[in-house]
Amino acid sequence: MDTYYSKTLGKRKTYIIPMQYLFSVICFFLAFNITEEVKELNVTPVLLLGFVSNTIMAIQDIAVDGWAITILSQENVAYGALAQSIGLMLGGILAFNVFIPLSSVSFCNQYFFSTPQDTPVMALEGFWIWTGIITLIITVYVHFFQKEKASSTEEITSVIEVIKTLKAFVKNVNLRQLVLVTITSSLTTAPIYALADTKLLQNGFPKEVLTNITTGLIPVQIFGSIFVSKLGKRKMEMKVKTWAYAIAFFNYVFLFWVVLNFDMETNYTSTVVYIILCYIVTMLTFCCHFVSNTSYANRICDETISGTFLTTLAALSNLGYLWPRSLSLYVNEYVSWEYMGIYAIIATPIYFAWYQKQLRELDKKSREDFSVAMKSE
Repeated sequence: MDTYYSKTLGKRKTYIIPMQYLFSVICFFLAFNITEEVKELNVTPVLLLGFVSNTIMAIQDIAVDGWAITILSQENVAYGALAQSIGLMLGGILAFNVFIPLSSVSFCNQYFFSTPQDTPVMALEGFWIWTGIITLIITVYVHFFQKEKASSTEEITSVIEVIKTLKAFVKNVNLRQLVLVTITSSLTTAPIYALADTKLLQNGFPKEVLTNITTGLIPVQIFGSIFVSKLGKRKMEMKVKTWAYAIAFFNYVFLFWVVLNFDMETNYTSTVVYIILCYIVTMLTFCCHFVSNTSYANRICDETISGTFLTTLAALSNLGYLWPRSLSLYVNEYVSWEYMGIYAIIATPIYFAWYQKQLRELDKKSREDFSVAMKSE
């Protein structure tokens, strides 16, 4: 994607436009076929279309990330992180928090229909039709009315060169430092946050209450992302991450105490209040990490291979969040959560002493210090 493209469409639109048109076609196809496939339990075609759709969106996402680097000025590049954060949240809201209730007959009869109906406000077919229409309209607009500026940086002309540049993530000392911080940032706190909800539910906390708390606090994530993006514009990403990590640690310690002391009979109401407070802090600190990571990556990105650069950093960021979580779930098969929580409380301050030092050093670096593009002979 950083090597082959149409000069007529543009480096990023070459991949964005065809992928979104193709996704629109898939949406319309699903709208008229998904119900029958589900009724007949035909898993294979649904799985295949899901795989194709995810592949299409992955390609589109890489191209959009790369385009954000060139379409935004250097001082406004933090807004790319804001757009991505809000886009992900709105997508989740529409696809889950909005669509699932509207597709439930019982929910619609209770809250929307004065006379009970057999069909919901929006069935699965309607969801796919509207998704296809919205995607198609946006794609047509971007295709014909949004021009892409030609890149002003030196082009890399072969896939082999792009692959070779990825060695810089090991050889470039600054990138190596950033990668190490990224993939270890959740190592000590994961034992608490990865299992807190599960332990709470196991102790009898109502699942629907937990879900409603999460849904109701979505605006907190949106406003938190907007606030953090303002700080990113001032190039304060690493300071934000440092404070967010410290606050998250104390929040997880409090959450650990809340879950351990929860009793449905004696302190249910106070636990609900405590959980809401913990979730608010968790969402805000997560926004700080996500937006700061994306904003910083946009700011230091090598434009020559921006798509590859940002995708690699995003993949490493996801890995840093998920692998400690998976490890914690595995370890919990052999070690009680109480002991895991004690480990987290002891180990996190030790890790934080190293973590904040690394962030301070990275904060002093410029975009040139992270360059990975190969120079032409």
